[in-house]
Amino acid sequence: VAASSALTEPKVDGDGENGGVTLLLFYQYVDPPWDASDFKKALQDVEDLGLKHGLTGRMRVATEGLNCTLTGTREGVRRWCRDLRNYGERGEFRDTEFKLTDDLPKGQL
Repeated sequence: VAASSALTEPKVDGDGENGGVTLLLFYQYVDPPWDASDFKKALQDVEDLGLKHGLTGRMRVATEGLNCTLTGTREGVRRWCRDLRNYGERGEFRDTEFKLTDDLPKGQL
């Protein structure tokens, strides 16, 4: 089971330190895979977090985990990463390696 979500309505947290855009890339498997209930909750929760922090982009949410390419302000992206690290009772994303690129042109958001 998998679903893709496109975040297209940014709610900006601020302009970031340099007014640019931050790109976030990551994937993280969960072990054991989420059951149907956990999957449905994760799908809604990560989309809500993306909207809360003003992110746009693509999130692939599957029972096996997440694969995301997202953009937002420097602060918004980092807050989203922090919230994801603290997500869930199993700590699935505690050690996730987030790949960040800061200061992209604003048109990238």
